[in-house]
Amino acid sequence: MAYLVWILTGIAIALGFLLGIVLGKGFCLGRKSIGTIHVISIDETAPEMFLTLDKDVSTLVGREYAVLRIKSGKARK
Repeated sequence: MAYLVWILTGIAIALGFLLGIVLGKGFCLGRKSIGTIHVISIDETAPEMFLTLDKDVSTLVGREYAVLRIKSGKARK
């Protein structure tokens, strides 16, 4: 019986850890994001990157780091 309690406790801790990672990544990083980097593959040798900012450039002044979303895609022909 004691083993069942330890197994259920371990499962609860693992689920709480995974839930914390998912919620933390979605809420915290999503709010801190200031823009998007679009990576477009024109050919296999050199992809191109474009930056789209959601906020004004003046919000970047004085920061040590910035959080950006990354979206990839292929160029239309």
